Amino acid sequence: MSKFFHELMRRDVIKVAAIYLVVAWLLVQVTIAVAPALLLPEWTDTLVILLLALGLPVALVLAWAYDLSPKGITPAAEEEIAGPPVAAIGAAVAAEDVPFLPPERSIAVLPFVNMSNDPDQEYFSDGISEELLNGLAKIGSFRVAARTSSFAYKGKVQDISAIAKALNVGHVLEGSVRKASGKVRITAQLIETDSGYHLWSETYDRALEDVFAIQDEISAAIVNALREHILGEMPKLALTQKTDLEAFELTLKGRRLVDLRGGPNIEEGKVLLERAYAVAPEYIPALTGLAEANLLLSNPAAGFGDIPKEIGSARAKELLDKAIVINPRSAEVHSTLAQYYNQNNDVTTASKHVDLALQANPNYAPTYGRQFFSRVFMGNPHLNAISSIRRALELDPTAISSLFNLAFQLGDRLNKVEGDRVAQIARDTDEREGVTGMIMADAANHRGDIATALHLVREGLLLKDPSNNFGGIAEESRGILWDHLPNQTIDSSVIVGAYLCGKDKAAILARCDHFAGRDYANYSGLPVFRALADGWGNNPDRAKELLEANFKVDGWGPIFMLNLVAVVPPLLAHLRRKSGDEAGAQLVIAKLKEYYSVEDRHPDGHHMTFDLLGAAIAMLDGDKERAFTQLQKQFDRVWYVVTSIRADPLYEPLHDDPRFAALNAAVDERVKQELAKVNEMGLLPYESWLE
Repeated sequence: MSKFFHELMRRDVIKVAAIYLVVAWLLVQVTIAVAPALLLPEWTDTLVILLLALGLPVALVLAWAYDLSPKGITPAAEEEIAGPPVAAIGAAVAAEDVPFLPPERSIAVLPFVNMSNDPDQEYFSDGISEELLNGLAKIGSFRVAARTSSFAYKGKVQDISAIAKALNVGHVLEGSVRKASGKVRITAQLIETDSGYHLWSETYDRALEDVFAIQDEISAAIVNALREHILGEMPKLALTQKTDLEAFELTLKGRRLVDLRGGPNIEEGKVLLERAYAVAPEYIPALTGLAEANLLLSNPAAGFGDIPKEIGSARAKELLDKAIVINPRSAEVHSTLAQYYNQNNDVTTASKHVDLALQANPNYAPTYGRQFFSRVFMGNPHLNAISSIRRALELDPTAISSLFNLAFQLGDRLNKVEGDRVAQIARDTDEREGVTGMIMADAANHRGDIATALHLVREGLLLKDPSNNFGGIAEESRGILWDHLPNQTIDSSVIVGAYLCGKDKAAILARCDHFAGRDYANYSGLPVFRALADGWGNNPDRAKELLEANFKVDGWGPIFMLNLVAVVPPLLAHLRRKSGDEAGAQLVIAKLKEYYSVEDRHPDGHHMTFDLLGAAIAMLDGDKERAFTQLQKQFDRVWYVVTSIRADPLYEPLHDDPRFAALNAAVDERVKQELAKVNEMGLLPYESWLE
């Protein structure tokens, strides 16, 4: 009711009603006074009163729907709603100037306070909170702040209203757990955040073996309280899956460590989840958590571990096949299956599991992270992958993996202002000092500021935190400077840059050969470097055969991944044309032009290789002048990306033009400048601080 009254005030409905009533009263008085003098019928004043009464609701409706301003009568604007921290990134309005009006159908479950004497029971009280949160999240029309965001306030003394504003929720559930001598007492209270009123509270004393029944009972009581006040009739919650208490606590500890990322954290979490699985082999959170740990530790692109991919994937699939039989409608299971299929290059199946997970629980934030990767691998420019990460952060504003993914995507688009804001949020969220450094080093690489990137890498490595993966960023930086061949998987966002940098065609082809035999999960099974080595070298027929096998004319597919699109599809069009298949070449060119058009309108700005794509399209159109213009723009945007034109046969018609040699010379000069900066900053030799 308070929110409705606030909206009436904001839209001036109450003010209009007051003015209308005053004017109506004056009109009635005037009518009564002048009617006899004008010889009007006796019923005239009655008619005026009736007409004015009928006009009141019309005036109120118009006041609600329209604003009267110096610009004229315009539709009333919806009030801006303050969102969680990431939702406000890039906003022009200061947060303190935006009124806090969270969604009414929203709640955050704060970590229940451990009132037991034993600190080891902390995970038990956390588990109560988590299971309540999971149960509430299954209500489709209800927005529930994700676990990692709610748990960011664990142990912090902070005003409920401030927490609610940060998480953008209208209600907060808090409580305490006291566990002793085989008994447990759980106290819970539900607070309406805008008024501070306690809508409901209850205390439960139960035998410890009934903990899952207590969880179900509390969840049902909360839903009933919400139904009474704001929800209306809602379906009953699904009962919590029962399991052994030891498995329950081991799973909580293990999954928390896996969520933190970093190889050592995931390894430690995996050990705990293995123990939980041994105790309770049908407990779904343990099954999905253990599957995710195996996937992360066997993903070469993530760099978290060294489990062979085929072994880690097989173990994960075994666990998930078992879980899906236990509960075919589990959002956790379908979401983790999407992660499995993404990592194993089956994007179509991954997308199906994303849809099933969202049907089961549209508030399960990790699903949107898996949707992000599916969309990236699909290569379809009409699917905005960044919007998936933003949605994940709306539900879970403190999820470090989502913050990383958003920051790296913004770095790809050279969006420094927004990228720095996300880095700041990551710094405030994660106590590891190197988190922000990794984000900023990656962004510096993408801008071509290699010396700054290496400086940030060295500072990060000096922290001696094994959970921060600075090694891959360092290899990327050194690869751009042509110091020597990178010897591990590098961030895929600079594939057409760092991977293909070289002093001449021979050096670039050597790099392609070096990587050709590797299995890159991030490239959805497309052996990119083999195709480039053959297509740019001496075996174009084999390159064409390889690309044809991975490209479908009627769709997009991995060949059109954003990080490949400026190099690989143009090569296919070129090879088709060289073989006499002009119609086939034009099909690819049309897709490239559509891609360029969509990318040109991207809400987060142009990708770092955008102008190189424009240059490739110009060369396929036979427009050398436009190609040079685009190449110069690309050099100005990210200088090292144009290095690939040295080896690419698409640009051979430019070789005799002095501007081609001048462009290559400019790139060589930038390398010298960056190397000089690196030397001046005392970053050489690398081995002195990389080991």
